[in-house]
Amino acid sequence: IASRRGRSSSEWQGDEGLAILNRLLPYLGEAPIVFSGPSQAGLILAASRELHIRRARLVGSAPEALSGAVKAMVAIEAQCSPTEIGLTVLGAPPRGFVVPWSEASIGGHALERVLTQVQLSRIENRLTHLWPPGPHALGLAAGGVTEGRVSSSRRTYSVLTVLDGEFGARGKAGVLPAILSSQGIAATRVPALNTRERVQVENALGV
Repeated sequence: IASRRGRSSSEWQGDEGLAILNRLLPYLGEAPIVFSGPSQAGLILAASRELHIRRARLVGSAPEALSGAVKAMVAIEAQCSPTEIGLTVLGAPPRGFVVPWSEASIGGHALERVLTQVQLSRIENRLTHLWPPGPHALGLAAGGVTEGRVSSSRRTYSVLTVLDGEFGARGKAGVLPAILSSQGIAATRVPALNTRERVQVENALGV
């Protein structure tokens, strides 16, 4: 679910987005639905509440584009390849996103031991300017998430979905690290956050 053809910055959302999704449902069976737009959190929630679609089928891919942008910034600071960086993104659009640095790694080493606090602060200050991602980044993220779903890849993706008790939130849209399968979200992983990170995530989610 993306945007209308030929109309830039005009995502399917709200009642109009819900109506088109409802029309598509008879043709989808139990297939998962990838929401590629950066402003479709409300549509994901409506699909869960009003159309009663299982949360495992509701996969928002835009946060994966943000994750890729953060990895690129970390790679510049660490002078390494983005492929060496392991991190995830939490939170919810548009209130804010949190990168749990305490769990991130570079080449198998704890990221906080590789980068200084000055470098981390510099990256965090730029984080708010990375949303929403551009159309090419969104398309690449949607393609990667779809590939991971089709191939049942064991890597984790930062996806937007409906929270079910994670971080003390229920019935809200939020970003989680997830393993994907042909059925959608096969499993989610809630990172072990330090106190500061947990407060940041709860504030971002409005808990």
